[in-house]
Amino acid sequence: MNYQAYWKEIDQTREQLHRLLQSYWSDYSGVGTWPFWLIFTFLIVPLVLLFFTVDRKRIFEIFFFGYTIHILWTYTYIALENAMYLSPRYFLTPFLPFALNITASVLPVGFLLLYQYCTNHNKNFYLYTPVVLVEL
Repeated sequence: MNYQAYWKEIDQTREQLHRLLQSYWSDYSGVGTWPFWLIFTFLIVPLVLLFFTVDRKRIFEIFFFGYTIHILWTYTYIALENAMYLSPRYFLTPFLPFALNITASVLPVGFLLLYQYCTNHNKNFYLYTPVVLVEL
């Protein structure tokens, strides 16, 4: 197979996968199903919690830490998904990364609130992190 034939095959397969994912999502993970609302809740509730609990005097520092956690976990998740180690059955939309609620909300908010707590109370963040990870 030559270069153009490979890319033609890849594009056709992606198109077929996209149609299949949209069909699956509308049947099993769409707006009318309970998994969608559970995933939506996991996306929104941590952000609302963050709004009321973040230290506004240090907001740039804390949000930058949360952003770093978000990027690291998102890339880790994408790599694991591409390697076929993770395959979520329910997701918010077929267009965005499937674990968006976890990588963009739950983990960053959890870690940045832990970071805020540890720095405000002179605790060692690195000692508290494994405890929180085990409880997740």
